[in-house]
Amino acid sequence: MPVRILLDENLPFVLLTILEERGYTVFHIKKLGKSGIKNGEVYKLAEELGCWLFTRDADFQNLERFLRSNISGIVVFKLSNQLTSALLVTIQQLLRHEGSLFSASQLVIVDDHEVRTIKRTRNDK
Repeated sequence: MPVRILLDENLPFVLLTILEERGYTVFHIKKLGKSGIKNGEVYKLAEELGCWLFTRDADFQNLERFLRSNISGIVVFKLSNQLTSALLVTIQQLLRHEGSLFSASQLVIVDDHEVRTIKRTRNDK
């Protein structure tokens, strides 16, 4: 089954095209008419759509909330350089390892120096 990705409203629209060209099914909060929804609603939307969530919102790095959810996975970008070009480079580097990225439900935190992953196990729920 193809990977489905929900882009949070804090991510640029250009990611839609880039990710779709790589074969992903991609949704954007704004294009769905859901701008301004609360984080709980973002979780629910990602669960309903069967999507991974890509976001810059640090609130989504909350491990307990992730473990209680049924979301496919979350990638939180915590980059000091907020320019779209820096984000695009980081995402392209991350997707070079897409086999391991999307192989399990996990919380992925990407900052300037490292990528941290926390995989959900059967015992986490």
